[in-house]
Amino acid sequence: MATRVKCALPVLLLSFALLVFLTACSSQSGGPAPAGQATGPHPLKVVSIFSLTGQFAAVGSMQQRAIALEIERTNAKGGINGQQVQYVSYDDQSQAETAGLLMKKAAQQDKASVILGPTGAWTIMPIKPIIAQMKVPVIASGAITINPDERYLFNVVVGVEMGNDIYMNFARKRGWTRVASLQTTDDVGDRASAALKQYAAKYGMKIVGEERFNTQDKDITPQLSKLRATKPQVLLSWASGDAAVLVYKNMRQLGMDIPYMPSGGAANSRFFKLIGDVPKKDLLYTLGGKLQVIDSISDKDPVKPIGLEFRQLYMSKYNFSPENVEATAWDLTTMGLTALKNVGGEPEKVRDYLETIKMNGLQANYTMTTQDHNGIERASVVMLMGLGSKWQVVAD
Repeated sequence: MATRVKCALPVLLLSFALLVFLTACSSQSGGPAPAGQATGPHPLKVVSIFSLTGQFAAVGSMQQRAIALEIERTNAKGGINGQQVQYVSYDDQSQAETAGLLMKKAAQQDKASVILGPTGAWTIMPIKPIIAQMKVPVIASGAITINPDERYLFNVVVGVEMGNDIYMNFARKRGWTRVASLQTTDDVGDRASAALKQYAAKYGMKIVGEERFNTQDKDITPQLSKLRATKPQVLLSWASGDAAVLVYKNMRQLGMDIPYMPSGGAANSRFFKLIGDVPKKDLLYTLGGKLQVIDSISDKDPVKPIGLEFRQLYMSKYNFSPENVEATAWDLTTMGLTALKNVGGEPEKVRDYLETIKMNGLQANYTMTTQDHNGIERASVVMLMGLGSKWQVVAD
């Protein structure tokens, strides 16, 4: 018996070492950490959690590529204050439960200085309690509402409330006062529905009909037929991804040639690949960012040379041009890196600094405060109209 134990011990030790090695490798998205990375009590550690597989992988993958590119560029220039930024990327598989588990891992095991992500409201909203519990600053990318007591959550995407306010004001100025509301059967849809009712009262407009649908639905012509019967002048649906595509296609099938406004998630060239060409004006509008119109913005805008450089680097590496999704990823990454540059890697100090950020971003301009962890300056949001196979800026 003693002989068996003696022989088994090296095998057990080897197995344990192999397990440790595999665990370490699986958590690092970009291979081994760069030489010269920070050491000491508070290394500069960035962890991203995005949907790289599953339903929202198309968006999450674009976000992660932009983050990896910007951190790689930062490290190639010598890092931050002489320290290399450690970067770990995780895939939440488009599942809020998985995102919550990874959020705990990033905070407790990886000792993240700041966490970037998750991909959208559908993933972020259910894990808000975990974010509060972990006490590590999170810069998210979704149309979410952040309450003043949610101290560790920040966001760089136009929220449902602001977005629908912009849409309703835009519609009112064009005389489209009869509004149809088609929202998803989730928290985002609930908030969009409430916002439209609020802003209808504010702007003296009328919600002539409201319907709901599931993001997994394959046909919503019954709901749209009911809305068509109310004779709306514009249809607002805070949907994104395949759901937004479905709304547009079913509207066209029913001959509903009225303006349609989905969420800002539609502001990319992929949307046109899925819906085909838009044949005429006033059929499709959405909210966009400065990166998409970087060539036409003023040379006085300090973000223009930064955007041109980022676009060139992104195209050189990935062979296609970055758009609004990558712009938001650049913005949240830059916020995080700016905080690390100014206060180091201690999470609480990073959180405090983020509340003071004032930044011209590629998606929008931001002024963060203790009471506003979204900070988007409304005047910097760009309205786009779809025509043919391209988005173009609307002069308001």
